[in-house]
Amino acid sequence: MKTTPLFFSFLFLVGMGVNSEAANTVISWQGLGSGVGTSASWDSAANWSAPGSFNSTTTNLDFSNITTATTLSATGAGTISVGAIAFGGAASPTSAPNITLNGDGTAGDTIITLGTLSASTYVYVGTLGSTTSNSPVDTLGSDLTLNLGTNFTGYRYFGNYAANTAVTGTLAGRSVLLINSKIIGNSTGTNGQLIFNSYSAYGTGTGSYGNAATVLTNNANSFDAPMTQSGLLSYTSIGNIGGGPSALGSPSLASNGVLNFSNGAGFTYIGSATQTSNRDIKWGGSIGIQNAATTASVLTFTGNITNTATGSSPSTQTLRLGATSGNTLSMNGVIGDSATAGYLTKVVKDAGSTVITTYYDSTGTLKTSTNTGTVILRGANTYTGGTLVSAGSLLVANTTGSGLGTGAVSVASGGTLGGNGIIATTGATAATNVVVASGGIVSPGGVDGVAIDTLKFDAAGANTASSGVALLTMQTGSKFAFDLGASNTSDKIVIFDYVVGNLALNANAFTFSGAQAGSYVLFQTYSDALGNTLTATGLTAANFSLAGSTGLTGYTATLDFSTTGEVILNLAAVPEPSTWALLLGGGAVLLLPLARRRLQACKA
Repeated sequence: MKTTPLFFSFLFLVGMGVNSEAANTVISWQGLGSGVGTSASWDSAANWSAPGSFNSTTTNLDFSNITTATTLSATGAGTISVGAIAFGGAASPTSAPNITLNGDGTAGDTIITLGTLSASTYVYVGTLGSTTSNSPVDTLGSDLTLNLGTNFTGYRYFGNYAANTAVTGTLAGRSVLLINSKIIGNSTGTNGQLIFNSYSAYGTGTGSYGNAATVLTNNANSFDAPMTQSGLLSYTSIGNIGGGPSALGSPSLASNGVLNFSNGAGFTYIGSATQTSNRDIKWGGSIGIQNAATTASVLTFTGNITNTATGSSPSTQTLRLGATSGNTLSMNGVIGDSATAGYLTKVVKDAGSTVITTYYDSTGTLKTSTNTGTVILRGANTYTGGTLVSAGSLLVANTTGSGLGTGAVSVASGGTLGGNGIIATTGATAATNVVVASGGIVSPGGVDGVAIDTLKFDAAGANTASSGVALLTMQTGSKFAFDLGASNTSDKIVIFDYVVGNLALNANAFTFSGAQAGSYVLFQTYSDALGNTLTATGLTAANFSLAGSTGLTGYTATLDFSTTGEVILNLAAVPEPSTWALLLGGGAVLLLPLARRRLQACKA
């Protein structure tokens, strides 16, 4: 399916419906960059095509005739009322210049009050050459204040719109709306919300089209309204309900703090500090949530995570979660399927979709991510659509239920599955088990910086040897990674309700860290759900490959299966060559007097 060729960037306030251009007066920019005048003062009525209509909540400001990169500023303090601000429109050229709109240089001096259209969705029709690649960045300066209004009841759109009916070629690039301005105002009623999205009217082209991108960088934003997003949105801060301003506003009520995501939404944190939010997340389709902080940080969501997909054509909805290198994304709420039958949830930790690999930084510059960071799932999750890990680490940290729901779990090459929680897939077929492919890793621990910990599997209701399917299958080439510590402490894998056959191993190797002499319990298997009774593992040395393992230099290693229900690693230090030489040398010194006495006895 083609996505939107977002040629034009718009900031506007609209109602719902169609054909709203007739509802407001549209006046065109006549100053710098337009080819008409040279003034850069956008707040001067004289620089507009109809000066008498300027500064009105029913007048739309159209900058679409600007043909080159242009920066415009206000001349002084004041409040300007507008119906909409558009950086592109029906008369737009085939180029897409960067346009910056600033205040007078002092934050708070220049306020833009957005009006309400009486008609419907405001869509500009643009023209676009078939070979043109467009990626404009339209910027609203940090010295501007955008006032959404008090107790507003209509939709407030911050979006990138394109309606290019004549497009026939391949388009690359995206339009970006970079909002450095402070946003204020509060909503009331069902329709009082902010919409960050994109619309388009497709042409006949079969090329690749880019989704919209919006960037919010003002951490003093105090707008109080729920949000809906369908394009790419980057933000520099987020807070709790009633927790004060942030780039995503300051919701006073749980209902105003809801983050709604529709298909194709990419939601990326680009700040520099650890953030926690209890705002609820509602979503459907395929979306991405990631932490791409500029310094190593943890982004935590503690609110509800609800799949709201509905309709008459049930399908699996994909929740893609990611973090860039050094960063962590923690999802603490319960992730489940939609309440509508057939709309399942699948959780993916990978780098395989633009909603999770593509985002824009605080300057509006395109960035890509391989998502090699860490995602933690802390809830007793109930989703049934399965889990895929193919990039970075996915850790479970739940204390009850199953951290990965009850569907199949696949760990691909480049992915790591770990944590200190419980994995409890259920069912009677291979479709509900954990399979680690060649290049994949299972590594207990790692949650919140704690290296040594226990990863637990619950085999209750899972496939057993009698059905020919294991609970955990380690394919040839997959590995275990264990941390070893002092006093014989180590990472550990524990399986409850175990029967022989729940583990299907293929001479899998280990990667060890922190090796020292001692005995380490790596696996424990229990016949019950509470971990009271150890039961035979059914494993032998042939199931593992110590010879192919790493991290044991300087030690002789053996695996011990003699204790019921345990696999124990025994490490003994190998003496250094200098130690052997010292021992041999010491022995020679001790033997020398004896040899002398024997020689003297022979002479006598």
